Amino acid sequence: MPLQIPVEHVCPGNMNHGSFLLALLIVSTSCNGFDPRDITRKPQRQPSVSSLEDRSIIYLGFSGSDEPWLEAETYRALGDHLTAHTPYRFQVTMGRNPDELLGFLEERYVDVALLGVVSYLDARKQFGAVPLVKPLGKNGQAVSRSVFITRASVPIASLSDLRGRSLALSSAHSSMGNLMPRYELMDAGLPIEELQELESLNHGGDVVESVLEGRFDAGAVEDQVAHSNLSRGLKPFHTSRPLPTGPFTVRPDLPHSVAQLIAEALLLLRIEDADKRADWNPAVRYGFVRTSDEDYAP
Repeated sequence: MPLQIPVEHVCPGNMNHGSFLLALLIVSTSCNGFDPRDITRKPQRQPSVSSLEDRSIIYLGFSGSDEPWLEAETYRALGDHLTAHTPYRFQVTMGRNPDELLGFLEERYVDVALLGVVSYLDARKQFGAVPLVKPLGKNGQAVSRSVFITRASVPIASLSDLRGRSLALSSAHSSMGNLMPRYELMDAGLPIEELQELESLNHGGDVVESVLEGRFDAGAVEDQVAHSNLSRGLKPFHTSRPLPTGPFTVRPDLPHSVAQLIAEALLLLRIEDADKRADWNPAVRYGFVRTSDEDYAP
């Protein structure tokens, strides 16, 4: 079962460490007598704050680290925002990696999930998932890139320098951490067989740590992960071409009216106000633009 965090009730500042972890491990199965997955009621655009406990729950999914409760707090404010601007109550659910999150969406443990490009394409093919919006980056563009990194002291300056060296990638469902790096290696004329070692880890954080610890000579991660860790002694040596950012995706049986209310609430987040959201996860901090399946045709 996924780890689910009620965004409007869990506040680490008001709990000791033990009670916080216990709260995070509670999986909600019902609320005030109705099925929390029953979100087909007619939406009301201006719900009363006093009726918060009576609202249907929508499960909002993200992928994080092997200790997802540490990252869940960075998404909590987005859940609060959606709760404030829709007639529903949002609960954060964390998958430990993109593969697990994709399974949560397919099995209806979550209703809306922020997927990578590869995960979205799989979700569309496997069960007809629908994209809503795609997140903006710090530069205001809805694109992301793969960045190859190594330790500052390692004499690697280009992809060709990886011959005979070890390389760490993210999960197989990671667009910027696995798919795009493989494409860049192929495009550079460097067969994977000419690497000393290639291993896919759970997520970008694992790649960063493995490179810093010297377990791998280099790694490839999404640009925002690379840039946030350069001050730790890493250096970038190759950046890929851009791809669209992975979309917020809904399962196909979510009512269209509900999906549109969620999209409209997300589009209220403007990049001009990103500085006010410094404690939000960078993946959702800078706002969103509408997207469609055509954006991912390439």
